[in-house]
Amino acid sequence: MNILVALLLSLGSALLVELIFRLLKSGADPRSVLTYSPVHYLPVSAIAGLPQIRWVSFFAFRAVPPSLIMLLLAAVLNRYLPELPVYPYTLLVAILTTAPRSGFLVFARRSLPAERGIHAACVALSFVAASLVALLDKNPYLVQLAPDFSGLIDNLWSSLFAALLVVLYFDSSRLTKNDKSSERRQPSTYIVHWFEKLSSVHGERISAKTNDDVLLKLIVYSILIVENYNRPGWMRKVENLVVRLPHTELTVGIAQVRSSRPLSDAASIDLAIDKIRNSLKAHNSSDGLNGVPKVPSGVLEDYNPSDDYREMVTEVFYDLIRLKPSAFGIASPL
Repeated sequence: MNILVALLLSLGSALLVELIFRLLKSGADPRSVLTYSPVHYLPVSAIAGLPQIRWVSFFAFRAVPPSLIMLLLAAVLNRYLPELPVYPYTLLVAILTTAPRSGFLVFARRSLPAERGIHAACVALSFVAASLVALLDKNPYLVQLAPDFSGLIDNLWSSLFAALLVVLYFDSSRLTKNDKSSERRQPSTYIVHWFEKLSSVHGERISAKTNDDVLLKLIVYSILIVENYNRPGWMRKVENLVVRLPHTELTVGIAQVRSSRPLSDAASIDLAIDKIRNSLKAHNSSDGLNGVPKVPSGVLEDYNPSDDYREMVTEVFYDLIRLKPSAFGIASPL
């Protein structure tokens, strides 16, 4: 009977954590980072928004509510069911609260690698919290945290104080900075930043390899910007380690070209340019209107058949024309 009561308390604790998250989410809006979408490539606006996230606040947002509720559960168990160990029930709360919110998404194939990493960190934080709370089991001070159920009706002032603490936490856990410069931040920021960075590192190679073909250069830079976001440097290093295994073939390098051997970013760019050039010849690309190049969808489909991928690269393609026309020798930007 006592075990059943403890299980029900654990389930109630998990539901309480979910209610707290739903309450805070309405204002803190963590969905800009972790809302799962079946779209593999995020929109440009989401990419531009990521550098604005206050990561300490975000992980506090995910760790503090379950930690407090697990601490409350441990106190209740120690006071009213002292014969039961705390750890199995705090661990159950950790599982129930992370499985639907982050646990399943760690293994979601269409989640971005960075997104899966964040979910994994949230799961780990919850399990660490469950373990730390369990270390307080049978601590005499822990019992004092448990509420006296016989006097709860008279504790209205305590409830008001608790509500005030929730409001303060809600305000401090906002994930984005609300200054005016952040509100004016445009999706173009990320594109311009990475175009200039890629140009400084690989610009000469790309210009020489493409013979300064405007359309070819635009496609190459658009693909590199998208792929660099979805496969950051550390991920590319891991892929280059994995591809060393026998009979293994992956997309590797900053340009994400398929290979059975490790590739440097420079080598992957060379192979990507050759592939895109051959595809352009096969698709008889047009020059566009008023001297402004038109992105050939067939070329992007040859590179990656995903509709979401083509949409993402196309958006970056035209943003580069609009934002950096002189870099490609275009006199009439969009």
